[in-house]
Amino acid sequence: MASPSGLVGIVADDITGACDAAAQFQRAGARTAVVLDDGSGPLPTGWDAIALTTESRHALPTIAAARTRAAVERLRAAGAERLYVKVDSTLRGAPGGIVEAAAMAFGAPYVLITPAFPEQGRTVLGGWVRRDDTAIVDGMARLAETAIASVGHIPLRAIRSSMTAIAISPGLLVDTVALLLADAERDDDLWTLAEYAASTELSLVAGSAGLARYIAPFWCWETTNTDDEDDLWVDRTGPVLVAIGTRNPMAQAQLAYLRAADDVCVVDVRQGDADAALPAIRRALDRTPVVVAALIVPPDASVTDEGMEGFARMTVAAAIERGDDLRGLVTTGGATALAICNAAGTRLLHVVDEVLTGIPCSVMMDGHLANVPIITKSGGFGQADALAVACVWLLSEADDDQDAAEWDDETGDDGEPRR
Repeated sequence: MASPSGLVGIVADDITGACDAAAQFQRAGARTAVVLDDGSGPLPTGWDAIALTTESRHALPTIAAARTRAAVERLRAAGAERLYVKVDSTLRGAPGGIVEAAAMAFGAPYVLITPAFPEQGRTVLGGWVRRDDTAIVDGMARLAETAIASVGHIPLRAIRSSMTAIAISPGLLVDTVALLLADAERDDDLWTLAEYAASTELSLVAGSAGLARYIAPFWCWETTNTDDEDDLWVDRTGPVLVAIGTRNPMAQAQLAYLRAADDVCVVDVRQGDADAALPAIRRALDRTPVVVAALIVPPDASVTDEGMEGFARMTVAAAIERGDDLRGLVTTGGATALAICNAAGTRLLHVVDEVLTGIPCSVMMDGHLANVPIITKSGGFGQADALAVACVWLLSEADDDQDAAEWDDETGDDGEPRR
């Protein structure tokens, strides 16, 4: 197999997915960026992998497809030779139409797809997407809802048999665009699919960050990530500011965990009156190593665009006031992360590490919070302690800081905060 070269493009339908998938290529040694601009200018140079977000998770399928085509064409114009389309691990959004649009724009006759992410409890078996061993979505039907391409299935028995068995699976040998949904129950199934894609020189594959983790080494093994600036962010001091703007049940369980932890101050931020919480946020940042801004919405209401924008503006204002005396930001929920980046004027994220599986850390490269690290977590990802672990991870980067030492004193040997 020839050595891969050239830019790797990544397209996702939200910012957390873009960062999550991009982190897998960073792990493989690629210098990786997530671009958040309006799409009107050229993409930045000097990167091995660039991720774009279409923010189309909740858009109409036709709009999602159009945004995807535009993103793919932009990446192709920048020289992308391989493309990874990030889809939701439970196939939310319009996955069929998005992947089909990407394939047509990239000139790929068929696409290998699996949303499986075993480490996050997402698997595919018999074509059904499963969450924690419960079948939740008929994957083939879900893909077919928004695509006119043919949809085929690669069963688990073929994946665990041989490369030839994968190649002759029903629907794979076609002469038009086709979407091939592959089963995957374990990490080694994803590795086999990645190996197959690399051996057949597929230039476009689609999946969650689970498959990205295994395709990245095949696509990026010639790159090196040795930039001097990669480690500058670890010298920052001060507290960690957490922003929780999603009502996802898992994120709310993670918020409850933080409320019960020592050395954490949770400030409730009421939708529509975010600025009223700023004084409390300021005081908490002066005396507590971890401060949580939690958006509160009445049970019978929903998070509005205006409410999220106000929440993000207040959070960014508090962060700007701290200057260099802020260890970093932790966000949960794609809408929250994007609103904060927009409020900060951030258009470029440099992905630098992965805190936990599916939870990456990036550095904001421009805007009002340039050089501030930001951890982005999808609302439904992680265990109850995931946000606490993310805070400990940021604080542990400066062992000589007193606040970090005090926070570390409250953690067990496994790095989890004691109740």
